[in-house]
Amino acid sequence: REFGATKFQSTWRMSVAVDLLKYHRRRRSSSIVIQRIFRGRLGRRKADLERDKYIFSRSQNSGIELARQMVIEHKLHATKLQSEISLLDDEINKMRNQIEF
Repeated sequence: REFGATKFQSTWRMSVAVDLLKYHRRRRSSSIVIQRIFRGRLGRRKADLERDKYIFSRSQNSGIELARQMVIEHKLHATKLQSEISLLDDEINKMRNQIEF
């Protein structure tokens, strides 16, 4: 009798312990899956932000290059106008000199 009761109690305790072990394993693996999904989402969000920064910086660089090109063209145009103005001034001075004599 006592041996049977002891065997029954030990089997019952083992069954409860195995169920508890399975519960904790399932819970731990579930938390690992949740962490994996959350960290993956954070990583993808960070990658998206980095990608947006990169694209923005590339567009800014191309905008800066366009602005530099426009400044160079403006300087060339201004130089051309300056030289035309100086030629016109020379002609005006020649005409004034001719009129004075």
